[in-house]
Amino acid sequence: METERDRLFAAVRPEEGNAAIADFGALARELGIWLHLGSMGVLVGNGRIANRSFLFSPAGLVEARFDKIHMFDVQLPSGEVYRESKNYQPGDAACSAELPWGTLA
Repeated sequence: METERDRLFAAVRPEEGNAAIADFGALARELGIWLHLGSMGVLVGNGRIANRSFLFSPAGLVEARFDKIHMFDVQLPSGEVYRESKNYQPGDAACSAELPWGTLA
């Protein structure tokens, strides 16, 4: 539905200047921990959103980011249709990050 798309895009912000990202960085710094933010929609331009994961260091810095690669597009026998690729731009690369105790992939 177009209204759902409008609501989605009204709630999403670019990564740069994103208050939520700043808050999670501050939390990681305050607690002195590595913090993995599993999934967050960020506006990437061209009318699309990236489903992005972030890894924050104990210093509160973004040490790694990953955009979901495989979109969830399905048409169910009931007729329901879900097209994540309609609004989201897939990532194009896997990533890994070195942590004090090993590699996060």
